[in-house]
Amino acid sequence: MNFDEAAARRLVLVRAIESADEAGTVLSEAERTNAEQLTLQKRNVPRGERPDPEWYLPARAGEILAAIGKRDAGLARLAERGPGWERAAFVLPLLALIAGFGSEAIGDPHKLDLVSLPLLGFALWNVAVYLLLVASVLAQRPAGQRAERVLQWLGEPQSVRGQFRVLWWRVAGALEGARLQKVLHVSAAAWALGLVLWVAWLGISKEFRFGWQSTWLKERGVHWIVNVLSWPGETLFGLQGFSAADISRLKTGPAMVVVDGDAARWGLLYISFLVVVVIVPRALLAMAAAVRARRLARSLPLDLADPYFVRVMARVSPARVVVRVMAADAALREHLQCVVRQAAAPDKLVTPQGDELVFFSGEPEASEDADMAWVAVRNAGEVQAAVARLPDTLPVVVLYPPDGGLQAMVSGRSGACELLPLPACWPLDAPLRSTLARLVPSWKAAGAERLAQAWVQAHEALWRDGVQALDSVMAEAAGDSEKLEGWWPRGKAREEAMGLLLQRLRQRLDAAHTQLLRLHAVDGFLPGHRVEGGEAGWAALVNKGSAGAAGAVAGAAAGALAGAKIDLLTGGLTLGAAAAVGALLGGAGLFGAAHWGDWGGTVRFNEGQLASIAEGLVLQYLAVIHAGRVELPAAEIPAAWRSAAVAAVAADPEGFTRHMGESVARALRSIYPEMAGQAESSQFTIHGTP
Repeated sequence: MNFDEAAARRLVLVRAIESADEAGTVLSEAERTNAEQLTLQKRNVPRGERPDPEWYLPARAGEILAAIGKRDAGLARLAERGPGWERAAFVLPLLALIAGFGSEAIGDPHKLDLVSLPLLGFALWNVAVYLLLVASVLAQRPAGQRAERVLQWLGEPQSVRGQFRVLWWRVAGALEGARLQKVLHVSAAAWALGLVLWVAWLGISKEFRFGWQSTWLKERGVHWIVNVLSWPGETLFGLQGFSAADISRLKTGPAMVVVDGDAARWGLLYISFLVVVVIVPRALLAMAAAVRARRLARSLPLDLADPYFVRVMARVSPARVVVRVMAADAALREHLQCVVRQAAAPDKLVTPQGDELVFFSGEPEASEDADMAWVAVRNAGEVQAAVARLPDTLPVVVLYPPDGGLQAMVSGRSGACELLPLPACWPLDAPLRSTLARLVPSWKAAGAERLAQAWVQAHEALWRDGVQALDSVMAEAAGDSEKLEGWWPRGKAREEAMGLLLQRLRQRLDAAHTQLLRLHAVDGFLPGHRVEGGEAGWAALVNKGSAGAAGAVAGAAAGALAGAKIDLLTGGLTLGAAAAVGALLGGAGLFGAAHWGDWGGTVRFNEGQLASIAEGLVLQYLAVIHAGRVELPAAEIPAAWRSAAVAAVAADPEGFTRHMGESVARALRSIYPEMAGQAESSQFTIHGTP
């Protein structure tokens, strides 16, 4: 695409800044983003619409330079064409005119040599220039390319100004070369004009001497040179040249004979030669260079397919990233679908800029073109069978269960292929998420990065809402109480009060559990809420989960806490069958002794009971985030989960009542130590509280 010189200079300068300023000291990422948004807003570009690069790129460069100019006006002024060329176009020809006027006067100011060394040298130099111009045209090597090679030979500085000079000559080398040629041609013509003026002045003001002398040249050689120099005047203006006899008698010495009019004739031949061979051709070449420079200044080509411009446009161009999802069996397919549901609803992730992340589970032969494929397998033997159905150039991410022992990479493919473990829960999705920007085409990379950030933000919301649901249960349980009436409340009154407490707790847990399931898109994982018969009741509840053992475990955590049948024994508030459930949850006796006063009294959960509730909530959260991804044996909670829940609550017995997220984060880090070094692309981190 072609741009005028002003726009091209802005674009090249901003490119030099963004290329050389990797640390962001000249232009920060926030300033770059703000400039891009201002550019789009000023043109009222709808959100999610790709702007036209013809106006967007120069306008963006202008906004960036306006921001930089507030701190470094000198750097921003590089975008403006300085007065150097105009000054050079005036000063250099003037100096050449003066030099030409005085070149013949350096020797004898009263004598004009028939064999003038300044004239001969000047003529040879111009002839050499003409030959070089012809060779340059035949070789198709513009002056800009030669200048760029000189800059590269001098070394390409890493500074912004150094990179700008090199980049500018790459873009506008032909333009600057034409300007340089114009100045040089005008200067050469001015030099010749100075010689003409000197001869004319010498002929008008004085009677100059005329002749020749040479140690090496004889009459024959001088005659040949004079004939060459006289040819333009003889041919075009009909002037009379000099014969061999004339040359012989004009040799300086005692025998020299000067005929009246010889000096004037040679002066006219001298002037004719300069006009025809130097002044006119150089003037025409200068005019041609000026016309070419004016034309190029209106239309400088920039390759928008260059990776730099592709990245710039990708920052504001919506990208559609299509991921084909494939799995070797139904369980692995459910695992990938769970990843998709927790990243995008229902099967598409959209950013405010209009980027789309689409998960496509159709057959490889379907019409939709994919940018990459996620293939879930259990062993190396399934890899080739799955990948063979995909185009050879399509990037593939092979996903396998962490305990599957799959280590072999796929060979013989031209497309990228990566091997990753299947993430057991959404906090472990970061490695899979990072493949988006790494494997898509370069022009989609910026959009893929925005989609990855949107994925992170979706998980941030998932974490925030889930922890809020747990916090609500803990806060309400810690503040809930029942007043006992009378001077000396009997056991039945205490039993009824505790029953009311447990009933409200059950309702809160039921609501929180339902919300967690909805947030994590694990529909069908909500079992019943009553446990009868101790361990047998627990096993029955786990076994009857219709959507998977992990979902049953999640329901069991809520059901055991809130839906357990309470057997109140005389002399204290304890549980019969439910006591075994409390032990399984790692609690310190969920329904241990309650607090009440000596006068009337109040029943509320004590510290041990609150700790038991917290442990159950942590287990409940772990079960929900693993639902659909981790296959658990029936009636079995992983020992690592149970110990992690107990340790997380015990680490801060009082703090978990203020923020359950602390306990959940500690439990996750305990179960998955690799999360401690897991980098996220935003401020969100599961290492602590968001």
